[in-house]
Amino acid sequence: PFPRERLMARDWTGVDIRAESQGEEKRPGTVQHHVISQLQMDGSYAVIFDDDGPNEAADVVAIRELQGEAGSAIEVDLFHLKYAGGAPGARIDDLYVVCGQAQRSTCWLDSTERKTELFIHLLKRNASRTDAGRESRFERGDVETLMRLRDMSRRVDVKLRVFIVQPGLSRGAATHNQMTLLAVTERFLTDTYEIPLAIWCSE
Repeated sequence: PFPRERLMARDWTGVDIRAESQGEEKRPGTVQHHVISQLQMDGSYAVIFDDDGPNEAADVVAIRELQGEAGSAIEVDLFHLKYAGGAPGARIDDLYVVCGQAQRSTCWLDSTERKTELFIHLLKRNASRTDAGRESRFERGDVETLMRLRDMSRRVDVKLRVFIVQPGLSRGAATHNQMTLLAVTERFLTDTYEIPLAIWCSE
């Protein structure tokens, strides 16, 4: 089973955990809006992107540049969110869909070209919305920043991290079946492309 001590309990005060998407109007009190607000506190992200909707890479995509002894790299955090079926508890149904979405994240590392296609995907998603006169998908950053990262992705390593966000999961009350499902998801991600997995839940 997934180690219980690695479940990251977050404060969901003021959030309707049954409401997932913030929508184009950026509704406060939703799970997605709360996650974006938390990410905005991290100044290391160059881009925070609302990719919610059909054909999404993730509900929220956050991207930072890394500099180290081995050179430059890009780190992409994919946040897969799911509304809760009720108060935080032991419902395994709260996890099935979001675990499947997390596992599909591996597709972006299938080849060198696919890594760059992730950035192209985000650029197209934003263009399709703004070309229709609707709100930009950028919560931080802009098209120019994302284009620069796209170009960088052809030369440097692209690392993925996957986050499952389910406030309906209780760290204290999580069942063996829930923890086994999370472990299977982590095993798939690590065995396929060594992608680390983190879980945001409730206390």
